[in-house]
Amino acid sequence: MLDTFAVIYNTRRPHRAHNRRATPESAYLALPKAAPTQATPHFRIRHDTVDQFGKLTLRHGSRLHHLGVGRRHAAPPVLILVSAQTVTVISKTGYHLIASHTIDPDRNYWRNQQKHPGRWPG
Repeated sequence: MLDTFAVIYNTRRPHRAHNRRATPESAYLALPKAAPTQATPHFRIRHDTVDQFGKLTLRHGSRLHHLGVGRRHAAPPVLILVSAQTVTVISKTGYHLIASHTIDPDRNYWRNQQKHPGRWPG
């Protein structure tokens, strides 16, 4: 009986608050519905300096991550390019690629993909 009442209440009964005494269902269907807009890919640029240990910190996905760049790149100013899948570190003095990182939201430390893994592979 409740299902029958809901059908009559929403589809047959005109509502006096709506224009032209339209039914609640027809008033609802006449309005444009909100839809998600085309999402733009995540991209940002950040200016920073590599610390004395050859690392950078980056906040991504509300978490702080550490990027291994390498001690030999310590102290120079860098440009950090963050896209949806990768983080790229470029030297601001020589404008050359220093490091490339694949974004893994489950890990705190992202290893430099440009560097040989050395004693800690993979």
